[in-house]
Order: sequence, then structure tokens, then C-alpha cells
Amino acid sequence: MENLVSTVLSLAGVRKTYGDLNALDGIDLSLPDDSYVSLLGPSGSGKTTLLRVIAGFETPEAGAVSFKGERIETVPPHQRDIGFVFQNFALFPHLSVEKNIAFGLENRVENPITDASVVKSKVRDIIGLVGLAGLEDRAVTQISGGQKQRVALARTLVTEPALVLLDEPLGALDANLRTRMLTELRRIRERCGVTFLHVTGSETEALAMGDTVLVLDQGRIAQAADAETIYNEPKSVAVARFLN
Repeated sequence: MENLVSTVLSLAGVRKTYGDLNALDGIDLSLPDDSYVSLLGPSGSGKTTLLRVIAGFETPEAGAVSFKGERIETVPPHQRDIGFVFQNFALFPHLSVEKNIAFGLENRVENPITDASVVKSKVRDIIGLVGLAGLEDRAVTQISGGQKQRVALARTLVTEPALVLLDEPLGALDANLRTRMLTELRRIRERCGVTFLHVTGSETEALAMGDTVLVLDQGRIAQAADAETIYNEPKSVAVARFLN
């Protein structure tokens, strides 16, 4: 039977070095459309470098990066239709929740929205989606860590990217809130129908979240499979050691 799963992003032979360090050592991967993908790996495995290459903040020395069927290695970040949620949220402290979320729509280089009523409508819809209704006028310095996480996610989702990169998105949250946000992130992704690539150093988080789990080790994809396979049938000693 023909495989009907479409690919939103693929990397082939991607290499990125810093001096003598092979941060990415010939990465091959593909991300299915409309899916939740966890990228798991120990510190120094190349997770953040891989995210930055996909986003366009770093240029690989070799290999191909294809997004929605087009090569994008030389495409600037703001033209890639890829959202990025930073670990520290990177919110604007002087702006309200609503203004933080609207910022990307009003100030993007490509096709900024100048009609205030359109901006307000889009922001209102995304605020409802991520559960921030009633906090529109609140300063981001006066909301909780979980609410800041939602603002950062809403600011990315409101621009309707085809892929969202999340760099350790739950790292700044306490354990109880982290557990709750795992469920929330999956719910939000399913309602938006976009692909999330969630980078984490926590095997529990990766296995709980990912439809697909990618295990990165020393700049290479050591295994790519569903969570149950990764856990029960690790492909190498390195993968098994990291999971225990």
C-alpha cells in the first residue's frame, strides 16, 4: 500500500562543525506533517545546533535541508515559515500579553498585518486556543511561568507556521506545571494541525510527548521510532544507557 504520510521537513547528510567539534555529523531525518516529534539527547549531543540549523540561525557546511519540498539552507529565518519557541520564552517585558502575541503579526518582515481589527481577531482566537482568556491586558511580568509558556507559544502559533520548534520548552517550569503542560502542548498541537519538534534532555518528557522520538547522540540520529519501540527495543548501547 502507498505510504500517504507526507513529510514537512527532511535533512540529508547535514554537517555542522565548530572548529574540531562535529556538532552535527551527517544528520538524516524526516518529520511527518501534522505530528508531534520529540528530539531527545544528552547535553552536548547537538540538539540545539540541529534546531538552529532548521530555523536558519546556523548554516550547515554540508547536506540538504528541505522544507515543504524546497531546499532552504540559504533561506533567511524570517522567510522559512518555521516558528521557534525559546527556552527562556524571550517575551517583551514592557508589553502586555496581547501586545506580545500581536508583535509577530505586526512586525514581521514578510507580509506584516497593518489592519488592527484583523490583528485583534487573530490574537483573540489564539488566546482562546492556548487558555489565556482574561489575561490580555496583563503585563507578562505579572503572570506565572505556565502562562508565560503559553504566551510564547501563542506568539509563534498566531503567525500560522507549518513547523514549530520548541527548545526545552518546559525546562523553566516546576514539576507539577511541567506535567500539566505536557498535556496542554499535545492538545494545542492537535487543534492547530502543525508539526511540533520538541527538544528535551528528559527521556520521560520525550517518550510521553512524541508520536515519533528521535534520539540524538554525538551529532547523529542514533534511533528514530515510536516511544514504545525506543523504550523496549533500543537500537544501541548508547540509546539504552541514556534511557536508564
